[in-house]
Amino acid sequence: MLTTFSQQITLPIHYQPRSIRQQLIDWYLPRRMQHFLRSERQILINGQYQPVSSLLHGGEQITLNFNHLDIIQPHYLPSSLPLTICYEDAHLLIINKPAGQKTHPNWPTENDTAMNTATHYLNQQQQMPFITHRLDQATSGLLVIAKDPISAPILNRQLTTKTFQRSYLTIVKGKLTNAGTINLPIGRVNNDPRRRWINQPNSQPAITNYHVITTNGQYSVLLVQLQTGRTHQIRVHLAASGHPIVGDPLYSNDAQRYQRMYLHATQVKLILPFTAIQLVVNCPAPFYDNLPINDWK
Repeated sequence: MLTTFSQQITLPIHYQPRSIRQQLIDWYLPRRMQHFLRSERQILINGQYQPVSSLLHGGEQITLNFNHLDIIQPHYLPSSLPLTICYEDAHLLIINKPAGQKTHPNWPTENDTAMNTATHYLNQQQQMPFITHRLDQATSGLLVIAKDPISAPILNRQLTTKTFQRSYLTIVKGKLTNAGTINLPIGRVNNDPRRRWINQPNSQPAITNYHVITTNGQYSVLLVQLQTGRTHQIRVHLAASGHPIVGDPLYSNDAQRYQRMYLHATQVKLILPFTAIQLVVNCPAPFYDNLPINDWK
């Protein structure tokens, strides 16, 4: 769809001088949007167009006009299901997605996903949600949603550069070493479209870091960080390493015993759009306060 969006930013007085081009890069603005602003002469400094080679000194007001920008945006039906907000500002909405809820619809008529509830909430502000990343249906925790068509690609760029970081809490079977990295490519399983596994045809690189918080020898609590973002990455990497996530309906054989999968997106770190400020949002796992692993056998 064609969209129009304008953003005004006042630079701080105490500012390291740099070119307009470098400032756009520092804001993680994708190249195609930089090109649009430059070719359409829609970068205004104190109300006047200046070439991107011009130097900024601090205190200037920058206006970025995105007129008739072609944005791909699915239509989500609004839903008034409960929405737990962990953080919100002019550009971002970060929610705590419950386990069992999809991130987004697979069909136009679905209306019970996280993006449907975000649509209902943001429509009241005359805004709409833009997806930046996904959580599996069985995973709970922090989901970052952009509130405008420019912040979404900025966050996608931060994901690519690993500036946008995600951490997860999980309970797995078995005892692991104190910390480690799993570096195994992941791809689709040909005979089951739902599943992924390591070393499949057309696999893509996948890297997962983990740290052991506690263990009883038979079960371990891990803090996990993604270096890449493949579908089911944490679940596949841990299962392929012999330590499946407890309650995983696809990659563990114990899902019938538990009400949920023990995987929760517990922290996100990112740079707020159009700033140099790092945002850290935490969301405790609902199963962490009363960890049952000491009783599990």
